[in-house]
Amino acid sequence: MLALVLFSLVSLSSALSPVPLLGYTSTSFPFLESVQTNDQATAINTIFDHEDICSFDAIILATQEALHATKLKSTYSSVVDRYRSAESGIHLPYLSYSVSPIEQAADLAVRCNSKLLHAPTTEDASFALDVSQKHVITLEFEEIVDPETVDRQLATFMHAFPSHLTLFTGVPGRSRRQSTGAKSSGSIPAPDPTPSAPLAPVSYRVLTPTLIFSFGIVFGLVVPLVYIAISALGGIKSPVSNSSYKGPSADKKNR
Repeated sequence: MLALVLFSLVSLSSALSPVPLLGYTSTSFPFLESVQTNDQATAINTIFDHEDICSFDAIILATQEALHATKLKSTYSSVVDRYRSAESGIHLPYLSYSVSPIEQAADLAVRCNSKLLHAPTTEDASFALDVSQKHVITLEFEEIVDPETVDRQLATFMHAFPSHLTLFTGVPGRSRRQSTGAKSSGSIPAPDPTPSAPLAPVSYRVLTPTLIFSFGIVFGLVVPLVYIAISALGGIKSPVSNSSYKGPSADKKNR
């Protein structure tokens, strides 16, 4: 019973904190536009399971803590610009979260015979990049990060690998972090982002399958069981309350 309630609460929390997925390619990949799902893991798996996924020189998988659809549209205009001008793209604004998509990168690297690179997200970090070899690159950004830093990091790998697939998605925030001060000039060159209008507004999908399932469990099973238990406890009467007090008998009074 307790496990069922906990499962319902976890599912409900996940459903109420959807994350977006934005992806684009430098070469034609029509399959990307056909992916339709409400689950982040399903979307990533569907893309990675495609037979042509290994045709890219680089697969760039970037995540950011507490990234949601509104923030993606209003903050990352340059990333949105690339999506709009890309050969193929995908935009799923409200996905339920289960596990970090970064965990799937290692299996993809093995499958594509590519080098797995967990790239640092600080601009002053240095790392070796062999462009003659295929790569699966992961970038894990914190909740508080300069949007231009994200754009420059993505642009660096996109320019290094002309044939690439880039996926940018959100993960739940682990904690609130204070900004670490002014941005650094960095050592990784890339073009400055060009502001543009955000994505067209997309209606918020409140009743996702996960949310409906969670409400079904809570209101269809848990609530009735709690009501039955309360009713059963209310029906138990105390022996003292049922027995009325009887005074001395009339015979004893006449004596």
